[in-house]
Amino acid sequence: MLIIHFQIYTQMQQKTIPLVMPCPGINCPDKRATISEWEHASCFTQVFLKGNGNLLCKEGCTEKSICQWRFACARHQGEYRKPDFNALIDALGTAIRSTKAYFRDDKEGLQFLAEVQKNVFSNM
Repeated sequence: MLIIHFQIYTQMQQKTIPLVMPCPGINCPDKRATISEWEHASCFTQVFLKGNGNLLCKEGCTEKSICQWRFACARHQGEYRKPDFNALIDALGTAIRSTKAYFRDDKEGLQFLAEVQKNVFSNM
């Protein structure tokens, strides 16, 4: 039983999905209404969410905890904001629902979300 749990843990840690979610920035005027596919401002490539709670860009020039990233959506372009705890919880759930095709089933999606949240919120 322990081996199976370790395998699931390892799979979820290594899994990567596109970051498709509303802006989790503190006091974002969008109020989580617009779901966007995020890109890294430095290299202009797509951003991905890993099961370990890190974000990484397609170029691989940056990988760090989602808590350390700053977000600027269309409603506050150029004004990068730290993620708000509650907004981030909602946004991560939306990210999983928006990328359902990357999971075998709902259970795998929920396992990934649980793993991400565990890693993210232990760093907040």
